[in-house]
Amino acid sequence: MANLWALVRQWWPLLLGNILEWYEFGVYGSLTKELSANFFRASTFGTWSGFAVTFLLRPVGGIVFGLLADRVGRKRATLWSMRGMLFATVAQGLLPSLLCCGEASADVGLVLLIVLRALQGVCTGGEIGPLVTYMAESAPPGVLGVGTALFLLCVYVAFVISQGLVALAVLVLGPERMLEWGWRLPFLVALVPGLVTLWGRSHLPESAEFVELQSARNLMSSGDAQAAPSSTGSVAGGESGVNAASASCASCEGARSRGVAASEAAGHAGQIFATVRGFLHDYGRALVIGFSVSS
Repeated sequence: MANLWALVRQWWPLLLGNILEWYEFGVYGSLTKELSANFFRASTFGTWSGFAVTFLLRPVGGIVFGLLADRVGRKRATLWSMRGMLFATVAQGLLPSLLCCGEASADVGLVLLIVLRALQGVCTGGEIGPLVTYMAESAPPGVLGVGTALFLLCVYVAFVISQGLVALAVLVLGPERMLEWGWRLPFLVALVPGLVTLWGRSHLPESAEFVELQSARNLMSSGDAQAAPSSTGSVAGGESGVNAASASCASCEGARSRGVAASEAAGHAGQIFATVRGFLHDYGRALVIGFSVSS
């Protein structure tokens, strides 16, 4: 139990950031009526196409931030992904729209909305790889499985919060004011917890395994620099040390890259699985139940 509490105290910026990642998806999905009227001229297809843009770009973010995490560190990669997600979420609540600013501004708002959705996709796709890798490298002994469960639980917490907040806003403001300007509020309130998350992540220590990887790289670089002026015997010894460091570095980095790629692939496989379930849900609950039980 003490190890679990230590894990929560260390990982809370990662868990809170993961909640905000899925919170934005929940907010957009809960506000399709308002977003359709404000940006897509009542086109349901256009509204959900804007939603799909984010998922289409998630694999791109997984590749970019996975490479970034292997080069500059897991901590810095999660910081950059969180900054991008927070900016994209809050900025959606500040866009000009059809109902507030007229036809000309609505076209600008639509383009900016798609750009922000694309940025959201890249950053959310890039969040999971470095985050899961950091968790695997820094988990206290005996609680890695529980930590992974907490990570998955954040998805459900995010959807409960987002849908609850949207329902509360509709109840307090009413449908008309919600349609005019109230839809902006769920996006804007993400600013405060987002800033808290950034502060927490900036104080996280880098994972010990990445520090070792960097040390191996530095040793390899210093060995290359010292090899040239040395005697034949020293060169041979230096090359031996460099080769050993290089092999260690390549082994660590290769394993970590595979871990990042595997975690990202697992995440997208889960999304595809959920999408298939949702599709089946539209054509019969019995098929969904059978599909879930068999899986």
